Amino acid sequence: MKLAGMRLAVGFVRCAAVLLVAVGVAHGQELRGEESSQGPRPAAQSPTEPAQGSGILDRLRAGVLEVFTGNRLQVHVNGAYQDSSGQSKLETVLRTYGEQSRLLTREDFRGGGHVDVGGSLRIWRGLVIGASYTQVRNAGSAVVTGTVPHPIEVGRDRTVPEQTVSLPHRQRAAHGYVGWRIPFGDALQVELSVGPTYFSLRRGVVVNLTPMEVGGPPFAEVGLQLDAGEHTRNGAGFNAGIDLTYMFTPATRIPQVGVGYFVRFADGSVSLPVTAATQRGVPVGGFQTGAGFRLRF
Repeated sequence: MKLAGMRLAVGFVRCAAVLLVAVGVAHGQELRGEESSQGPRPAAQSPTEPAQGSGILDRLRAGVLEVFTGNRLQVHVNGAYQDSSGQSKLETVLRTYGEQSRLLTREDFRGGGHVDVGGSLRIWRGLVIGASYTQVRNAGSAVVTGTVPHPIEVGRDRTVPEQTVSLPHRQRAAHGYVGWRIPFGDALQVELSVGPTYFSLRRGVVVNLTPMEVGGPPFAEVGLQLDAGEHTRNGAGFNAGIDLTYMFTPATRIPQVGVGYFVRFADGSVSLPVTAATQRGVPVGGFQTGAGFRLRF
């Protein structure tokens, strides 16, 4: 009984196979007949293209795959230097002995080395959008001098000896940009970009300026007592730059590896308080240049 059942099953499978082959042949002949009467069939969709009527997840998956397989995404890490002159002057007027003391603070903040990291995405032909982050940290200084009235003789001002104070200084900047890539062959390209910049500034300031007498009569010498404080404020500006990239590996290899050199000018202003009712604008940013690595996916 078991042997007969197995033979029956094998025979059924053979009959089903023959029937399926016959149906397939007939269907193929029918399709060829339709093609001959209606013209050539349209090209098949690419495996990376979502089928008509596919779901949102399929479309999203296809879009992500296109980004990471089309040499569209590029990341960079640069060692850079910002050369900026942050010199400024601030005059403070105080009422002293019925007259006016005039104290002048000269601040000097210079640029410094930093790391520039970011990335860009090519969205159409040579059109790209991107962003970079930089942080410049260095010490500045302030030199304070001025004149203070004499406590007895009216109209006789005394000069305050110069005092130098070390002040901290840190600039953080997020640079967004829109650019256009111009290829020169398969490996070399130049990118021109422009966009907004958001600055965060932490800066040391001189506060609590107070004239003080040095010794007694005839009060020929005068000193100055002061403190150092900090302000943290945000501001906005713009950036414009040029990026030169050379890829060592061909476009068929993912990721592509290369090197690059960039030049960027970032400019902006941050408002710092002088008194409870007044503020002053402080320039931020500067000329940036550097070189580093490029990876393109």
